[in-house]
Amino acid sequence: MKYILNPKQVTIAFLGFGFLFTSLTVWFIWDTYKFLQKAQDAEGTIIDISWGSSKKNRKGNPFPVIKFTTALGEEVQFVSNSSMNGIVLNRKIPVKYDPQNPQNAQSATGFLDTWLFPLVFGLFGIIFTGIGLMGIMRS
Repeated sequence: MKYILNPKQVTIAFLGFGFLFTSLTVWFIWDTYKFLQKAQDAEGTIIDISWGSSKKNRKGNPFPVIKFTTALGEEVQFVSNSSMNGIVLNRKIPVKYDPQNPQNAQSATGFLDTWLFPLVFGLFGIIFTGIGLMGIMRS
């Protein structure tokens, strides 16, 4: 049987993508860990809804616009990087922020707000590396 792609090339590609996703996982974990080490807690309020790139016709995912006050009394407003369904204006929401750069903030409503990217990239890393290793064992 003639293959369009050599099975060895496919195996190397899966291992390469597995390495890439695993490397990104390690970076996301390290970056999140460093952020959490210096982050301070605040109580924010959802003041608006951002519709991403399509504000005119409100298509796409809604992202809450959150306002909070730092420990030094500075008012900060940011668009959460987590899309939420059922956004309620004036709802209080926990926030974590970098005291050196308060614009570097995120909603802290749950485990996935903090760890979603490392989990997703880690899962892809495991899958791609596993398929690549199975290809090596078969050859």
